[in-house]
Amino acid sequence: MTRISEVIDDVLGRGFTIECSSIVLRGFDDSAGPYFSGPGVISGNIAGPFRVTVYDSLEKDPGNFIELSNEVDRGLAMRFDAIDYHDCKWTGGWLNPVIESASSCRCLVTGNFPQLTTDLPLTPIDEFRNSTVNYYVSDLRLPMLEVANIQRTRGDQVEQQSTHWDQTRLKLDGAPVVIQEDERESRIIVSTEHQGWAPPYCEVGLADAIGFLCATPLRPRITVRYFDNTGRYSFEKLL
Repeated sequence: MTRISEVIDDVLGRGFTIECSSIVLRGFDDSAGPYFSGPGVISGNIAGPFRVTVYDSLEKDPGNFIELSNEVDRGLAMRFDAIDYHDCKWTGGWLNPVIESASSCRCLVTGNFPQLTTDLPLTPIDEFRNSTVNYYVSDLRLPMLEVANIQRTRGDQVEQQSTHWDQTRLKLDGAPVVIQEDERESRIIVSTEHQGWAPPYCEVGLADAIGFLCATPLRPRITVRYFDNTGRYSFEKLL
């Protein structure tokens, strides 16, 4: 079973590739059926939008395929549902697809999109419950009010001691907020409990407050809504 922390470690602050056994591209209207379907790849870099590649194998009437190609040329927007080889389900959108090597039987479909989402079950060792957590890639240069004392020991002897200011606790509209620096992974973790404000208001409020403090439009790369048994993981493009 894939854990949320494993997904975060795999994609935050680095390029990634998710091989999928099935990717289905749809439009706004589910009743219209899928436009393209087949195996493919979801990928992304440290920042910027994500990319989906689908090796389409959905049989189409030649006339309908020509009509669909014309709609794509006019800017038809699509979203997708995907299943990777670990049986994890992903959703992404919206994208303006590009059709390559086009035929009514086979074609390659690619496109860039800004948001990727999945729901994963929580395990007993997952730290958060009923909380929303924003993950930032780099140091936000925020003041930290709590200090960690670090010791390096050999046997009974203390060889080295150091301190690191790495955490701040505060309240935002009465809700507890924790800002924590993970220096080893070069990330900032901003978390709040669902007390008095619920998703999506808390994640937007946290991101806006951090942006105001840092005087920058910086947004989190990853947002996770932790509930009792599941976590909704949302991966956003960075400008």
